[in-house]
Amino acid sequence: MIGSQEFAVALRRARKHAGLTQQQVAERTGYSRASIANLERGAQDPPLSAVYALSAVLCVPAGALVDNGGQDAELLEQVRAARLALRTIHDALARAEQTFPPEITPP
Repeated sequence: MIGSQEFAVALRRARKHAGLTQQQVAERTGYSRASIANLERGAQDPPLSAVYALSAVLCVPAGALVDNGGQDAELLEQVRAARLALRTIHDALARAEQTFPPEITPP
């Protein structure tokens, strides 16, 4: 496992690139906002369960949080791709809602 400070930097970077607040990450992982803040400050070592929960919420491989040796570009690309996919899905759903009246359900 890497040190708390390296994990803190990787976590904060991944969270910000995902466009999430500490509160949103806390709600999605089941951890408290204070715990997320402590992890981002390097005030506590991350348990393995937290690494996996955070990687799932932030859509990054767990290795990107615990071993950031030169993987910044890959991490950023994965976050961008995930955000683009979500935006595309959101837009498609919005168009579908406009196309079909509420009383008609698409097949």
